Amino acid sequence: MNRIVILLLGLLVFAPLRPLAHSQDDVSAALRVAIERDSAMTDGEWRSLDPRNEAIDSKRVKRQSLTFTFLTWRVPETLSRQMTEELELFKSVTPTGILEEIERNKERYTFVHADRINDIDFKIEKDEAVGTFSFLVPGLYKGRIGYRARMTDSKWSITEFMLPSYEIHLVRDGDSWTTKK
Repeated sequence: MNRIVILLLGLLVFAPLRPLAHSQDDVSAALRVAIERDSAMTDGEWRSLDPRNEAIDSKRVKRQSLTFTFLTWRVPETLSRQMTEELELFKSVTPTGILEEIERNKERYTFVHADRINDIDFKIEKDEAVGTFSFLVPGLYKGRIGYRARMTDSKWSITEFMLPSYEIHLVRDGDSWTTKK
């Protein structure tokens, strides 16, 4: 009986020290939420831009998120096959359609909503995940973007977004994003 009590006490005391094992589905769902959250613009940033009324000025936004990068992106005249795999605007795309998609969730202004991510892969080492995710917004755009994430306090946060063909590499710097050359 004493051995059972000691074993149970040991489990209770030392269990929090062991990392919890998570299923692939749990990690995938958590990373989808992190991608949506960390690619988004805040309500204040979105409202300060008011993209319907004026040209977007990068100097007005300090936290240049993936969504901001997408909004200010200049489509190259010639696209390689690799480029269209990373990000492709469909011929039927309209600015209004893109803005409606970004504004779909009034809490997160993003062009990559979690429910639009149709595939995500990752490799986890310790508290970091590296992988790619693909997304599709029917009639507007699709893409495949590389990312790096870190687990902190049982929560995934994206630390990098990468579209190498477009020479886009965003790195988290605290609460901001910077472009890595």
